[in-house]
Amino acid sequence: MFTITNTGLGDVDSSWAFPDLSFEWMIVLMVISVSLIILSVVKGMTIVKESKSQVSGDEEDELAELQNKRYYDGSLAVNTALFASSGMLALVAITDQPNVFIFISLGLVLLSLVMSFINAELVKYADPNREYPSVNDKRYAEKLMEMSDEGERHIMLQGLYRAFTSINMLLFFAVLMLIGYSVITGSSQLAGILIILFILIYTNAQYMLSIRKRSIR
Repeated sequence: MFTITNTGLGDVDSSWAFPDLSFEWMIVLMVISVSLIILSVVKGMTIVKESKSQVSGDEEDELAELQNKRYYDGSLAVNTALFASSGMLALVAITDQPNVFIFISLGLVLLSLVMSFINAELVKYADPNREYPSVNDKRYAEKLMEMSDEGERHIMLQGLYRAFTSINMLLFFAVLMLIGYSVITGSSQLAGILIILFILIYTNAQYMLSIRKRSIR
């Protein structure tokens, strides 16, 4: 099945039409979401179970490192599940799909959100020797940075900066792709383009102004 949308940009060449694979993509996103949620649950249960182990010396260090990896693997899994389930919800909302998938996609989104909050608290089990702030604390990010040593702060800031630059580039290329898609298919993606541009402007302004304030001090 092929779909062509004409928005007044002229006749659209059918050779540029894209096959309607919305149902297949929806199933793929659902499977990914469910699999990652299960993975995050397994990781979380393992973290809690292993936190009760009585070890010392090198074994304690090895367990701490392993618990740390499990925690971040679980965090990545649940965050990806949230994005995948949101994509599934978007497909259900804008394409003609069976109504049952509306409830499934909403359920997966809500479950992913709940799991993200639960997973955030698991750090207390992964590293029980430190007193972490509550995720509900308004100053959570600040307190987390304050309790971290120089090495940990360096790793976190390095990761955040890399993520920031990657997001900038990816969103910029996404804008270019949406522009190209709009021109080729005649289906206007102007709303999405403007939203992405707003996000780019806002995040860059927030980052630069934050750096500017610190440099003035």
